[in-house]
Amino acid sequence: MVTLVTLGLVLDGSDFVRRSRTFAGNVTEGITLAEMLTGLDAPAGALVVMDAGIATEANLVWLISACRCCESNL
Repeated sequence: MVTLVTLGLVLDGSDFVRRSRTFAGNVTEGITLAEMLTGLDAPAGALVVMDAGIATEANLVWLISACRCCESNL
């Protein structure tokens, strides 16, 4: 049996891992972004890097409304 996980990381300015956590990997990523950032205690204003699977319109609206993002490169 293969278990899928998603690894969440918080890096500092020198790219050292400061926090990490595994999340369920067998779920639709588009609905887990808020849970991931909250679970990682990601600071407001942190650079959030994501792929198209998690960069849903709802997640982008949430990032902007939560003051976690001020621009996007779509």
